[in-house]
Amino acid sequence: MTPSCSRNWPPASPVRDIKLTQGLGAVATFTDASLVGKPVKPGNAKAIVSGLMVLKPRVLTVVGMFMDDAQGPDAGKMLQALETLTLD
Repeated sequence: MTPSCSRNWPPASPVRDIKLTQGLGAVATFTDASLVGKPVKPGNAKAIVSGLMVLKPRVLTVVGMFMDDAQGPDAGKMLQALETLTLD
């Protein structure tokens, strides 16, 4: 069985595993409903992806990414970058 961070969360939960090159990780995405459909304002993100990664024993990494579109290409690129992190 593959280790999982989010397997015990309910199906509607915003928490999901991320496939790391090394270790375990999970992220949750939250969008400010009051900003959906409104114009982008510099310095005012509409969504946040918050996560935890354990790349090796006794090393916990906390991640926060702010964006305007949690489903957009920039968000996907940021998550892909996280998935490649490793520690020696």
